[in-house]
Amino acid sequence: MPMNWVGMRKMMMYGKKYGGSDPQLIEGDVFRTIISVPEFGEKQEAKTEVAEVGVHDIRLTETMKKIIMLLIEPKLTPQLLVQLGYPRRTRNFEAAINGLLDFKLIEMTLPDKLRSKNQQYCLTEKGMHLINGIA
Repeated sequence: MPMNWVGMRKMMMYGKKYGGSDPQLIEGDVFRTIISVPEFGEKQEAKTEVAEVGVHDIRLTETMKKIIMLLIEPKLTPQLLVQLGYPRRTRNFEAAINGLLDFKLIEMTLPDKLRSKNQQYCLTEKGMHLINGIA
């Protein structure tokens, strides 16, 4: 589930209501969002603005940055928690992991077994490119 599900839902709801059409979300090497914005004073025509998010434009929390740096080699969840200084899974940890998975910066080694005790997280190629910008 995306990190900010409520924001996404509101964008889809209000995008059509105020912009005249649904926002377009295009995923690829560069994530693109296209939102129609009506010109002030005009009711029928809409202007389209495009926002592109590249690998280096992704905003990461400090926890996300620490996790990426720790995942130079694959790690189990308990290993990550110990190295981050968390006594157990927290909302902050879960949000960071889910955000990194959503951004496709990390991946699970056992994607079919989400809660397996042998589940490890590792960097994707996109995550490896990003790590050069953090280090």
